[in-house]
Amino acid sequence: MEAPMYAWVLEEDMLLMQITETPSGLYENLPEGLPGRTLLFDIESDRAQRENLAEAFPEKIPFLQSRLSEWLQPTVEPLTSQQDAYEHLLQPDTP
Repeated sequence: MEAPMYAWVLEEDMLLMQITETPSGLYENLPEGLPGRTLLFDIESDRAQRENLAEAFPEKIPFLQSRLSEWLQPTVEPLTSQQDAYEHLLQPDTP
């Protein structure tokens, strides 16, 4: 069972967060899981990210999603969260 993935992009003062579905049974306190969701915050006036503005400003979503896609395009699949899978990245390079 995979944990939800989070991706975000900051453009000027607007922060877009895309969160994939949280499968049911993954977390004890979310037995039914959660659907994927889009969150939009104005971090200039709401640094604590308490007010989701996605419904209030739907016209901003497509542009920010395209910026997020552009940024993610060249990335490779993320490493697993298992410590042994990325331990070598934490070691300094030796000549």
